[in-house]
Amino acid sequence: MTNSGSLATLKPGQVLAVQARKVANGKISIEIGEKIVESASLGINLVKMANKGDDRFTGGGARRAWLTGTPEGLQEMFGIDFGSLAYDVNERGHEIAPLNILSPVISIDTPAGVEQHAICVQVTETTEPSEWQALNMETAAKRRGADGPICQHKGHDIFANTDVVLASQRAHTFLEMDPAGQVAGVGSVNADTGEIFS
Repeated sequence: MTNSGSLATLKPGQVLAVQARKVANGKISIEIGEKIVESASLGINLVKMANKGDDRFTGGGARRAWLTGTPEGLQEMFGIDFGSLAYDVNERGHEIAPLNILSPVISIDTPAGVEQHAICVQVTETTEPSEWQALNMETAAKRRGADGPICQHKGHDIFANTDVVLASQRAHTFLEMDPAGQVAGVGSVNADTGEIFS
């Protein structure tokens, strides 16, 4: 059901179908947002916990992923006529229709009949950048805080990719970050190798 949630009220573990956007070749891209729940198996950010109340350490925004398809295919999945939505042009010139569907469920045709499945965001971290990520290292690589140094795994930059997947099949991949320390006037130092990053 549209307008059953919002990014502002999204709680950890909740998923939201944020909006539909018209893209190339007559297709529609559905933006999905989820506040990923931290757990011991995913790695708990102790610095974030220790700095409760300090907005610089919240890191609590929703992770985003996009599902792009034809209006017909997406209509079968979501039960929404994407051609009849009211689209407005946003500040970036994109045609957008708000959805704000909390806990979106899609329909999948199977030999046994139509099944309903919850969807969510899957995070896959890698040290192999996509072509776009390689060309946009400063904005694409994972960072230690908004303005912090780029995170590394075994000396290689980390990139986080997201996909829309069935909740029952999700398998996050988080890489262990190399330890780094700040040295006044120098920059970051890899605690294992002593390598200095400026």
